[in-house]
Amino acid sequence: MPLTVFATLEQFAKAGRLALQNICMGFALACLVLTFPGKAMAATIAQSLFEKLQQQVFQVRVIDLGSGDRYSLGSGFQISEDGLLATNYHVISAYVMEPDKYSLEILDASGIKQRVALHAIDVIHDLAIL
Repeated sequence: MPLTVFATLEQFAKAGRLALQNICMGFALACLVLTFPGKAMAATIAQSLFEKLQQQVFQVRVIDLGSGDRYSLGSGFQISEDGLLATNYHVISAYVMEPDKYSLEILDASGIKQRVALHAIDVIHDLAIL
């Protein structure tokens, strides 16, 4: 299966902006939790941020097609409005090495499973785009 990183430079830039926004939101949460003294305030902020971002975080699974069992498990997050996800290469490396033996799926916050395709990998930086 051929891998394509992004169809256009604009798509790449848009995905990068969304990923950076998610990273900044996480950093902002960490700063707020460390800055505000009250546990109740920190819990409220954390809950609010979780509710806002939970639909953009997924469990990434590599499934053994022979047994149907989960072979490996990791996390991923949405990086584009059209549904591209970023995860770590090491999570899906078995699939890359033997795509006929494994499949890729994600599990969202509501418990819905969905098969996904691999679009790009960067082994050096331990990244994969689904």
